[in-house]
Amino acid sequence: MGKQNASLLTTFNDYHQRTIQKHLSDSPLLETMLGYHLGWLDAAGHPAKINPGKQIRPLLTLLSCGAMGGHPEDALPMASAIELIHNFSLIHDDVMDHSDLRRGRPTVWKNWGVNQAINAGDGAYGISFQIVAEADVPDPRVIVHAERILAKACVDTVKGQMLDISFESRDDVQADEYRWMVELKTGPLLGAALAGGAIFAGAPISQADTLVSIGRHLGVAFQIQDDVLGIWGKPEETGKSASDDLTAKKKSLPILWAYEHLAPDVVSELRELYQHPAPLPADITTRLYDILTAEGVHEAIQAEAQSHYVKVVQGLEKQYPTPSDYRDELFGIVAFIVNRAY
Repeated sequence: MGKQNASLLTTFNDYHQRTIQKHLSDSPLLETMLGYHLGWLDAAGHPAKINPGKQIRPLLTLLSCGAMGGHPEDALPMASAIELIHNFSLIHDDVMDHSDLRRGRPTVWKNWGVNQAINAGDGAYGISFQIVAEADVPDPRVIVHAERILAKACVDTVKGQMLDISFESRDDVQADEYRWMVELKTGPLLGAALAGGAIFAGAPISQADTLVSIGRHLGVAFQIQDDVLGIWGKPEETGKSASDDLTAKKKSLPILWAYEHLAPDVVSELRELYQHPAPLPADITTRLYDILTAEGVHEAIQAEAQSHYVKVVQGLEKQYPTPSDYRDELFGIVAFIVNRAY
């Protein structure tokens, strides 16, 4: 990460923590739960410095504002709101997925129970809109447009999550259905980050809507790379076991693509192997890995991610035509999203 990005994230995290704590000064329990999840408190409420995640979305927001000709600091309320909404979804996802760990620590629901975790997620959601509503801007239309962008992103993300859950009980999920689910689940907040940063730089809502659409392509590329790393990622870089997604029998794009494109006898073997109950034993995951690798699925899926990346870059070049350091950093983050190793 470049010095400029590191500096922006430092500024963001100072603002983010200070603003959330201001809104929660009268609720020590909610402050502890959110502070724990976001990495600046331990479970007892004592100061800590834990990995807060990649923080791609707030960084995109600030860089978008700068690349559009604004001052990145002006978009801090939008960046904070988007990161809160992202984490609201993670807290709830952990409940739905029965996940015990998040960023190497027990999840919020493991520490405080399901009901309080739902409350914590709802609190994060509500505060996000408060932060934007209270932003100090000369034109109140900026807040109206920003709130509209946030609300639409939330609804679309929920639609995607509902589709994702519905896929768990189906054996006939098609690759195009999966792509649509990802576009809804992962794309909206990335699009909101690009659009929100631009709005705080004075861009019209029509341009912001275009950036929302570009963000959907970026979301698909983001998830495709996650799917690649879930099978072919290196444990020392991803922090997960090799072939994690295969062990869990995830219906990720490599599997769905293989079902639709490989020879019938190969598909028959894949389906037979995937019929075993999860978690799949090592001998089966090894065989699945070998088939997918030998049949060129890895290369095909990465090529698809690159096609989305090209569309994103072409779209962003039109929206940010003026060269600047912020523009360069923005394009660098987009490239990282598609080509990252973790």
